[in-house]
Amino acid sequence: EISGEWVYSTGNAITLPVATYEGTFGSLYGSESYLPTVNYYSSRNGFRMKAYHRIDFSVSFIKQKKWGERTWNISVYNAYSRKNPYFIYPGSAYDANTGTYKPVFKQISLFPILPSISYSFKINKWKK
Repeated sequence: EISGEWVYSTGNAITLPVATYEGTFGSLYGSESYLPTVNYYSSRNGFRMKAYHRIDFSVSFIKQKKWGERTWNISVYNAYSRKNPYFIYPGSAYDANTGTYKPVFKQISLFPILPSISYSFKINKWKK
């Protein structure tokens, strides 16, 4: 048996900050203060991730035996190893031209190409 499957879905809706600023909070117990970075969000689910797609292939070698049936399966998940977005978060990247860090969004992807091999058998206990 040979099979294949192509999976496609539009990108998931996500909420990302559109601006950041530094807030100020004074300490109640002294003159210390710190400047936390605060994210500003304009709307919920205002952005979309890239579309998700992958292709999977599978080949099964099936053989009938006296006692039942045995199957070897070789498959490949995400055959073209696309880096589909799992989640996106705000971060920073060093800009060598200006010598400063600039805000960027970073993407985390899971499961690049993933091959597998399996063996299974079915025992036909009712056969004489």
